[in-house]
Amino acid sequence: VTDRLLEASRAAVAREETHRSILGEIRDRHEAALRDLADPAEYATLRADLDALWEQVRELLDGVFLLRECSPRFTDAIISAGERASVPLVAAAFRKAGLPARAIDARELVRTDTRFGEATVDFATTRTLTQVAFGSLPPDVTPIVTGFVAATPEGVTTTLGRSGSDYTATILADALDAGRVVIWTDVNGVLSADPRLVPEAFTLDRLSYQEAAELAFFGAKVLHPRTMRPLVRRSVPLDIRNTMDA
Repeated sequence: VTDRLLEASRAAVAREETHRSILGEIRDRHEAALRDLADPAEYATLRADLDALWEQVRELLDGVFLLRECSPRFTDAIISAGERASVPLVAAAFRKAGLPARAIDARELVRTDTRFGEATVDFATTRTLTQVAFGSLPPDVTPIVTGFVAATPEGVTTTLGRSGSDYTATILADALDAGRVVIWTDVNGVLSADPRLVPEAFTLDRLSYQEAAELAFFGAKVLHPRTMRPLVRRSVPLDIRNTMDA
């Protein structure tokens, strides 16, 4: 979805007049997911919330179309919509399965500067906001939090860059003094090499954070070095697991 939103932004800048059709496709995908995932009793409320979000995105894209320019601030506002739309659906799926859950917008928790596209986190303020928000939740409620997105002190939407959702997880883990972080991806942990280039590549059982950072520096895409930084200070373990092999 983020890729399609970026495509819509580029189409609007180029005045190709396809940005609305791309957005329509994204809306349809979420509408289908909503029907599959949510309890019918919640459908109307969730659909109204999604419609309001997509209307905001349409207005932004129309503005880009008129200006023939998409600033980093506009880009962040547009591409944040993917996470902001998916998290309410995931929380609804939890509830439909009988597990109390609440959707939480990370823009209420994670504070950053105005480096749109790869914002720098204010960890002290984020820690305070996160502990207050999580502390107010009933103990049986699972929080489902948007990854990748954050906000300035003025409430302007920012994003955290490559692997931003993983980074959000470790930011929140640091704020909550978590004992462990688990990142679910599409591979069985960190491999010794790219299996597309080295067929005999194997999964590494254990890595230090320094070793993982070196692998990332030389091109390994499983973890971005910034994702690990909030965990290094307290030596919090990080597990990487395969969603398709749970």
